Amino acid sequence: MLAGPLDGKEGRRGIFVFATPEIEEARELVATDPVIVQREMVAEYHKLYGSAAMMMINDVHNRIQKK
Repeated sequence: MLAGPLDGKEGRRGIFVFATPEIEEARELVATDPVIVQREMVAEYHKLYGSAAMMMINDVHNRIQKK
């Protein structure tokens, strides 16, 4: 659904938010990320409950981004 860098505070450098029914599916997706495979970063997993409108982030972004 979305991904991006963080400010690095407390060692947190990036975030993924996946629209998956179970955390295990997100674990499988994250396991393919090169920084996870190379053990440069370690993932934490949490459930997020947010607006259904979050599913529209990429579509809205593509429509309003500066070209």
